[in-house]
Amino acid sequence: MNIGKVIHYLNQGCQKNGFHGLKNLMQNYWVLRREPEVVSSEILTAIIEPTVRCNLNCITCSDVTRGRTKKDMDFSEFENILDQFPYLIKLALQGVGEPLLNRDLSRMIRLVKERKIYVYFNSNGTLLDDENSNQLIQSGLDLINFSIDGGTKEVYEKIRKGASFEEFRRRVKRFMEIKGAHPLPETHAWFVLNQYNREDILPTLRLVRDLGISKLNIQRMHTWGRRDKQGVVSDEEQLKLKERKETIAIVSQETGVSVEWLWDIEEEKPIRRCQAPWYTTYITVEGFVTPCCVHGSDPQLIHLGQLNGNTFKEIWNGRGYREFRKALKSDEPPSICRDCPAYSQGILT
Repeated sequence: MNIGKVIHYLNQGCQKNGFHGLKNLMQNYWVLRREPEVVSSEILTAIIEPTVRCNLNCITCSDVTRGRTKKDMDFSEFENILDQFPYLIKLALQGVGEPLLNRDLSRMIRLVKERKIYVYFNSNGTLLDDENSNQLIQSGLDLINFSIDGGTKEVYEKIRKGASFEEFRRRVKRFMEIKGAHPLPETHAWFVLNQYNREDILPTLRLVRDLGISKLNIQRMHTWGRRDKQGVVSDEEQLKLKERKETIAIVSQETGVSVEWLWDIEEEKPIRRCQAPWYTTYITVEGFVTPCCVHGSDPQLIHLGQLNGNTFKEIWNGRGYREFRKALKSDEPPSICRDCPAYSQGILT
């Protein structure tokens, strides 16, 4: 159990809703311990997708997931959804698209902060300019993760098709200059490990340092629940990755950039720690409710209801969610969860 995360959730819950927030946190703790099919507590975190549009065509993303009819969530739709989460303490404003393409993004962030909710998103950083940088800094945004899948021009541009390595560096550096001494948003880097960049982690660490960013998160690539991206996933042997991790730890100390691996590379057979359907949800631009932001994020593959004539509470304990929870606890988890990198990640790990 990560004590830091436990304390963070306790503080957030109490600050937002006082006694009732603490009570809901205790109910969530009970739910996570027992994993019932019907959940009595209110969700703590959520991912709401502001857009499916993107200005890049990265090889790690699926074209199919972005080919949906509705492209953006408007502000009134977002507000109506947020109204249904009175005990929410953490929100990710992201999905399969680039959040900066939604013109209401800063307005959405300000609304979230008015409700004392921690808010963050991932961005490819290539659309940053002085205007939207200032808007983000003034909005109260808590954290922005810049997606950096390569520390060299060759690797970065091979993965992030349509992006310029030099332009990316220039825009992120300018953002950091504008941010200056502002404590928020925190800035981290996000690295999706795949077969094309597994030799590029050390150059990425040095790039992160040069950009003035303090932390690099390393995530295993996922396939959005589809087979069309299997060839991009790294087939790295565990032993080699363990050896590389030791070298990375040394360079991490040298650069002053902390590194977090988002899975246990020592674990040969994944153990199910995912508890997503008991405390969080993913909502698409169309209002589809799906289990999570990884393999379970594509409503064309799985959804448990739609916020179009239904309330979230009706969906949360509806037949779809109950059956999904039951299956996830079993020896035969839902097909969408098999080979999902988040299967072995838990809320408090």
